[in-house]
Amino acid sequence: MKKLISVSLVLLLICGAAFATGSQEAPADGKSKLRFATTWGEADSKGVYFMPMLEEFAAQNADSIDLEIETYNSDDMVTKITVELASGELPDMFSYWGGKQRLGPLVEGEALLDMSKYFAESDLSESDFTSAGIDHFTIDGVIRGLPMEANVAAFVCNKEIFDMYGLELPETFDDMIAAGKVLRANGIIPFAMASNGGNPSHFWFS
Repeated sequence: MKKLISVSLVLLLICGAAFATGSQEAPADGKSKLRFATTWGEADSKGVYFMPMLEEFAAQNADSIDLEIETYNSDDMVTKITVELASGELPDMFSYWGGKQRLGPLVEGEALLDMSKYFAESDLSESDFTSAGIDHFTIDGVIRGLPMEANVAAFVCNKEIFDMYGLELPETFDDMIAAGKVLRANGIIPFAMASNGGNPSHFWFS
């Protein structure tokens, strides 16, 4: 059984310019400072599961690592990552959404590590994840993050309209696109979705 499945969220390890060039100065106390930004705050049920793990990790590595945890709501997180990408001050690690729409700018900015090389040095492997989860965070053939969870949702069809135009209910994505073209040709909007500023439509259209 796959241990982790995901089509939406990802833990991304970020390589900033200082790390890439090796110019980061060693801290005076000898500790490595790690910034982790996440949406796993009080309003997110995942915080109940993941926060104790982070706190345990911080306690076990207190002599060598200073872990700084920052929490934001979903919309603020997108704004934060966009702004900090432009300023070159991204967190070392953060939870984020997959798909090229969200990850594309980060890849273009050379801000994300290639995660595949780390599988060989850890207890994890690609086989621990579903292929769909890995694919969602693979951009231009390179794995840019680790899947964390799965979301399940559904489209609802108006069968009356499908029957009116002699259309079968779609069984594949290609079927859905083909049906949409017929509906558009007859002046009907094929898809409707409530989405505020691209959220949550980016899940579907990335």
